[in-house]
Amino acid sequence: MLLARVLTGLVLATLVGLVILYVSPAVFAVIFGIFAAAGIYEWAGFMRIDQPAKRAVYVAVFIACAALLYRYEQFQAGVLYLACVVWIAAILGVLSYPRGSQVWSNTWLAALLGLVIVGGAWVALVVISELPEGRQWLLWLFFLTSLTDIGGYFAGGALGKRRLAPRVSPGKTWEGAIGGALLAACLCSVALWVWHNNGQISGWQTWLAVMSGLIVLAVFGDLFESVMKRATGVKDSGTILPGHGGILDRMDSGLAVLPVFAVVLQV
Repeated sequence: MLLARVLTGLVLATLVGLVILYVSPAVFAVIFGIFAAAGIYEWAGFMRIDQPAKRAVYVAVFIACAALLYRYEQFQAGVLYLACVVWIAAILGVLSYPRGSQVWSNTWLAALLGLVIVGGAWVALVVISELPEGRQWLLWLFFLTSLTDIGGYFAGGALGKRRLAPRVSPGKTWEGAIGGALLAACLCSVALWVWHNNGQISGWQTWLAVMSGLIVLAVFGDLFESVMKRATGVKDSGTILPGHGGILDRMDSGLAVLPVFAVVLQV
């Protein structure tokens, strides 16, 4: 299991890195749109849709919305802000669970959440990629979410004793969350320090605060997927990635941090 997880992670990291660094804006949007569509296909499980044909209809709706947003850029900012508002509600949902579980299990709400959350993350990717130094920031954010997950996995496995959110995800521990946060903070801080000294960013301390907030948000992104699983009775969002699970299991942290970071970069 560990070997499969590591190998899958390395392949995904390489592919994502190559796409971020080398492809044109249009190809970038299409490739990450395919990943997003795969995530939407899995999200349909939270709507209790098992038939592939019905899931394909939901995916088609998402693709149509994404195409319209790519064509009409003036609506992208609104989607980002809406996604941020949804994530505020999602954080409250994690903190209050199991209260409100009937809300998250509502089929129509789950459908709208999927479009806003996954769609907001995809729009954020497109928007950030077109900003000055945007691809650099995307790599940094990818490492932040990946390191949070890697550190959490190994620290939790080695030291985990106190459950982080037992009613939401019994397997996650405070030790794992702290270990992941420390690993991400240490390595991502180095990049911020280098960029600050090279004159690429100003206000290094401000960016450290932003980084800390993103790390916490990444943890909540992971936990909110668990809330959706528990509220809707879904055991696994998918099994397409050996050692990891589904596409959503790898996207969950990014789904949360991307729209927020896109807004921060444009402020």
